[in-house]
Amino acid sequence: MKPLLDFQKRGAGVALAILASAVIAAPTSAANLYGSDSNGNLVLINTTTGMGTLIGTEPMFPLSTEIEYDLASGTLYSEEHSGGPMLHTISTLSGLSVGFVPHVPGSMNGLEYVGGILYATYIPASMAPSTLEIVNTATGVLTAIGPTGFGPISGLAEDPSTGTVYGVTAGGAPGILLTMNLASGAAIAGPAVIDSASGNVITHIGSIEFASDGVLYGGTGINANINPGWLFSINPLNGLATFIGPTGLMGITGLTNPTQPAGPTQLIGSDQFGSLFRINTATGAAGLIGTEFNFPLSTEIEVNPATGKLFSEETNGNLNIHFMNAGNGLSASFVMHPPAALAGMEYFGGLLYATNHPGPGGPSTLEIIDPNTGMMMAIGPTGMGPISGLAYDNTMQQMYGVSAGGTPAILLFMNLATGMAMPGPILFDSVTGIQLVHVGSIEYGANGVLYGGMGLNANINPGWLFSINPMSGACMFIGPTGFQSITGLADPTSTCTGDANGDRIVDVNDISYVLFRLITSPCPGAPGCPGDVNLDGLVDVNDISYVLFRLGKVCP
Repeated sequence: MKPLLDFQKRGAGVALAILASAVIAAPTSAANLYGSDSNGNLVLINTTTGMGTLIGTEPMFPLSTEIEYDLASGTLYSEEHSGGPMLHTISTLSGLSVGFVPHVPGSMNGLEYVGGILYATYIPASMAPSTLEIVNTATGVLTAIGPTGFGPISGLAEDPSTGTVYGVTAGGAPGILLTMNLASGAAIAGPAVIDSASGNVITHIGSIEFASDGVLYGGTGINANINPGWLFSINPLNGLATFIGPTGLMGITGLTNPTQPAGPTQLIGSDQFGSLFRINTATGAAGLIGTEFNFPLSTEIEVNPATGKLFSEETNGNLNIHFMNAGNGLSASFVMHPPAALAGMEYFGGLLYATNHPGPGGPSTLEIIDPNTGMMMAIGPTGMGPISGLAYDNTMQQMYGVSAGGTPAILLFMNLATGMAMPGPILFDSVTGIQLVHVGSIEYGANGVLYGGMGLNANINPGWLFSINPMSGACMFIGPTGFQSITGLADPTSTCTGDANGDRIVDVNDISYVLFRLITSPCPGAPGCPGDVNLDGLVDVNDISYVLFRLGKVCP
């Protein structure tokens, strides 16, 4: 075996490069990815914008065909391109090779760690049939598992929420998503990867990877038929892809996730029958928190990100806004506000904005409401009828709304100074092209994705969760929540951790709450059901430990 090489001879120039790039080397967002190209460039990619920030360029070796990050050791590996039989260790500070080991002649086009084992899709020559291999990173020895049944496979990615390992075909033919069998090596063909905006099948996909937000991303190669060097997201169920933006690379050959998976992003949802539920945004499945039978809730819900308090507006134009117990779904208290129907609510800058309309179909105004007193201050007319949801995009610094009623739903650009709403794209199903009617609410998840929920009288999939591309209006249905409709959506990220019963105090009552639900409250498909305070999808002793560790915490 050829030993790892020492490149200290590169001297002070390398040291300066390392220092200069140290600021950008560590991921600053939970959804960053490392990306590479065949010119030796290593970049840090922002999955919200697609933009890549250069870490460094390896000038001495022909990198790379694929990259993979070992979360256990913090080591980044890169395979040489053009069949160079070398697996390199790469500095995440400079992008330079700090050593390599040789392997048998051929190329590892796809790399992915699963359960501490590095798997690779290997071809002995250009466009040859591929096999699935296990890679010994210390020696370069490859251990064959079996043939995949396909030619080159240019990327591997494990879904952390299901354990499924995906691959994607390489070359100029349509990119096809594959499901890999790690025991036999065989790959099962799934859907083609299709641009949801144009309907074109994407060719020359250089790599795929799940980021820590639970989303599957892909990158287009240098000869791609659409947007070379761009990042896109993929729905693994149907192959529909949404282009996000250019990375700055001519073509993407490798993607890898340098951060621990965060698990599925969650939202809190509501319906007009008083039900409050947690939604798994990866599947759409929802688990019931509780139902308020004494009050006609809710038209909309919203969480104060500063305090974690959850508020809900009554339905049918009733004049009360409620402070809700996020542990059982019941109203803890309420205040009366002036005559209005608050159909949309969203916090921004410490203020609770609301869209108010005086009657069915009436023109709406944008208001600021004090949920502690019910006092309202009008900003101005929106120029629209009822607006059924508000959502603030922190990246673009834009407040969005969505029109309500039986006409096609329109995404709106809200002016917080005047109240005016400027019509944007019409929301449509990216699969069928059908325009959406009766969207009950919209909200940004903690993963930076804009979500929407279908209402009771929706023309497509009532009660389903979907994602929205705010630039085009293209929507991808994710799955049914299990409820008849969605009237409200809120991001629960800042809810009081450890507070199982929702009273804003972590105490022995929370331990009792969890104990009462041990085993009897599984979380089918949606982590975060009542009692699951650590959000691992189970109500067990780990939740009791989670509460014990936080005993005495008082939330504002």
